[in-house]
Amino acid sequence: MKGHIITWALSVASACLVGWAWVYTHPTPKLAAVNIQSLVHEHTQALTAAIKPDTPKEQQEAAIRRAAEFGQHLDAALAVTAKECGCAIVNAAAIVAMPSAAQPIADITEQVRARLQPGLPGASKRAGG
Repeated sequence: MKGHIITWALSVASACLVGWAWVYTHPTPKLAAVNIQSLVHEHTQALTAAIKPDTPKEQQEAAIRRAAEFGQHLDAALAVTAKECGCAIVNAAAIVAMPSAAQPIADITEQVRARLQPGLPGASKRAGG
């Protein structure tokens, strides 16, 4: 009978150890949301303001170059921000519903906006303002 109890105790201890190791080495991924639509809208507004018929051609060409580079700047800003926070970034538009959890998905749009600011005139302004 003692042998069965010892075997059972070692089995339970082993299962607990394996379970703890699994949870420790496979943590739940951390998520953060970014409102990409607002960032693109702000950039579009800045470009619309920069490209007008009375704007000098050089400024219009510079605005067109910025438009071509915006996607690369946005990708780079998202990659650096994801690395900094150690999280996976999802587009805020992809979140359909979220339960009122103890840790809701954080909105880090402002961090990405601040990172884009040097490469995006008007990025510090909110859409519609």
